[in-house]
Amino acid sequence: MLIRRILIIISILSAVLFLTYSAVKSTKLTNGFASHYTLSRLLLTEGTIEKAYDTTYFNQKINEYGFNNIKDLPNTPTSSFSLLPIAWMEPTPAKMAWVGISVIAVFLSIAALFTAFEINYKSSLGLVLISITFLFYPLYYNSLLGQSYSVMLLFFSAAIYGLKKNNLWLASVSIAFILLYRGYGIIPLLALLLSKKYKEFFAVVFITLVIILVTLPLIHIDSWILFYTRIFSMFGLNEDASNTAYQTIISFLSHLMVFNEFKNPHSLLNIPQTYIYYTVQISGLVAVYFISKGLYKKNIIALFAVSIALNVLFAPIAEDYSNVLYLPLIYLVAKLIYENRKSLKSEQIFFISGVILLATSINFRALQFSDFPIYLLAYPRLYGAILIITTLLITVSKTKTPLPSPNKTVKERV
Repeated sequence: MLIRRILIIISILSAVLFLTYSAVKSTKLTNGFASHYTLSRLLLTEGTIEKAYDTTYFNQKINEYGFNNIKDLPNTPTSSFSLLPIAWMEPTPAKMAWVGISVIAVFLSIAALFTAFEINYKSSLGLVLISITFLFYPLYYNSLLGQSYSVMLLFFSAAIYGLKKNNLWLASVSIAFILLYRGYGIIPLLALLLSKKYKEFFAVVFITLVIILVTLPLIHIDSWILFYTRIFSMFGLNEDASNTAYQTIISFLSHLMVFNEFKNPHSLLNIPQTYIYYTVQISGLVAVYFISKGLYKKNIIALFAVSIALNVLFAPIAEDYSNVLYLPLIYLVAKLIYENRKSLKSEQIFFISGVILLATSINFRALQFSDFPIYLLAYPRLYGAILIITTLLITVSKTKTPLPSPNKTVKERV
């Protein structure tokens, strides 16, 4: 009883801490929010966003709208709809509203994941996961910058919930929104195809294409072309790819192998950046293929949670705020280890180590210009994610505990 009371107190205090931090930082104008707000306000006031992909013009608008000394890049053309309901406000109240929406998204994500993974929020496991969530530093970084990843977490959580409930449209619409919102979701979409979830796969493709076509009168095809050529195609291919802020495989390998006199002077080799980029992208496809072969017959929900993590791991760039997308995988692995805690001693160590590396505030950016091998310490989020993915694969292979499975359809029950 004493331990349970302690867990309840910690979970409540962690939630209060997160809510307080989010409220305090909601008035701080930052580059992440500036990008979302400016793109939506351009659409609202000018009726078009084509000029947004002229970065000089976009940054001029950022400052014109009230963000001082802030520069950023615009996101996908369809992300311009995300802040339309609040883009008429001045930046400070708009950010306060956006952070409020993000906080609500976190609570809804917890509820969806607890239901999908069959976790009781009153149990010791549930209380621990609530505490982990509200003490998860990337979530705080997301609130600070007014980023969109708490909302993306909700979309992914809704997709997992949809798969659990065999709700084709909830799962498909959620994934389509993620694709259109920030360009994430390619690997989860591929996981659906490899796991023979053909209805969901084609539904996502159909919904995505329909939304693009319907919005073309406002978002012209030129906007998509400009976004791809000037923004998206540069991710992971320019001289900033080895920045330790990006906790991805591309950043790690670029740091080791791509020399740049000003950005990365201590690399061991000097391989062209394009080699690293395309090798990693192909490796990501190979990884999801083999993991799908091993997991899809056992559990589509587990495979989908892993695919979300792989999408971050193999992304061209992924700063702290994007690491909130590891939470579904953390929930799933925590459940499996908790239910098999007597037989999974070493796995518990791997998992706890991975969570600590992902969840705590570590100033890894300070190691950007360190000598080898010191800068190997600059990728804690990357190592943490790899540890947790590995732990899941080991745990699934060693235990016979049933994974959270989709509810049976009417035909299956009959």
